[in-house]
Amino acid sequence: MEITTQLDAVGIVARDLDASLGFYRLLGLPVPDPGPDAAHVEIPLGGGMRLMVDTEDVVRSFHPTWTPPRPAAAGSGWRCGCPPPRTWTRCTPS
Repeated sequence: MEITTQLDAVGIVARDLDASLGFYRLLGLPVPDPGPDAAHVEIPLGGGMRLMVDTEDVVRSFHPTWTPPRPAAAGSGWRCGCPPPRTWTRCTPS
């Protein structure tokens, strides 16, 4: 039996879920409305990929000794078609 592996999702941990989702909305991603008590949100990225955003409490629910890395240990680069000048608060697809 051959096992095929395919990257399906990228997960991030958010200290502030609302602020994190707001950032991805600014990038133009189709962020669903998480509802008032949400702690996990999945954002479709196209091509079958998902961005999973979890609160720190969600991560601790399955990894009780987890602590946030200091400084942050991951980064990402997004191409969103924003015309110059680009800012953190404005991204209008061209």
